[in-house]
Amino acid sequence: MSQTVILMRHGEASPHSFGGDAARELTEFGQQQVRLVASGLLETGVEVSEIWHSPYVRAVQTAALMAEGLGVNRLVENPSLTPDSHPAAVIDSIRNGETGLMVVSHLPLIPELARLLLGGNSLHQFSTASIGLFDISPGESPKIVSFWKPNNWPST
Repeated sequence: MSQTVILMRHGEASPHSFGGDAARELTEFGQQQVRLVASGLLETGVEVSEIWHSPYVRAVQTAALMAEGLGVNRLVENPSLTPDSHPAAVIDSIRNGETGLMVVSHLPLIPELARLLLGGNSLHQFSTASIGLFDISPGESPKIVSFWKPNNWPST
C-alpha cells in the first residue's frame, strides 16, 4: 500500500521575539499563507490523518491552522522537529508512519527530510508555508508527487 507524506515549512513568522527563536509567532500574513495552503490542499482531495509538528510556537500555530482547515484531530508535538534537529532522528519514523502524515517544521530540517526521502536528491526550496507531497510505495523509490508554494498554489 502506498503511503502519502506531506512535508511543510511553517508560515511566515515574526523576525524576533523576547522569548527567543522558539517563541516567534506567525505574522498575520503567515496565518493567511497557512489558511490558503489548507484550503488548497483540502480541494485536492489529499487526506491528512495526523500532523506532527515542532514545539516551536510558529510550527504549533501552523499545525493548528492546518488541522482546523483540514478537519484533522490528531496533532503530535515532536521535539525531534526543531530547526537544529538531525533528520536521522525522525526520518525512519516518517517512513514507517501511517499514510496521510503531515510534518510541520523549519529550515534546515524540512529540505533535509525531503532529500533523505528522495534518496539524496532534492532541489526544492521550502519557502514559508510551502509543502511537498511524497509517495512512498513498497518496493519503489519514494517520489515527490507535488510541490507547492503559497504564491503558486492552484487558484480556488
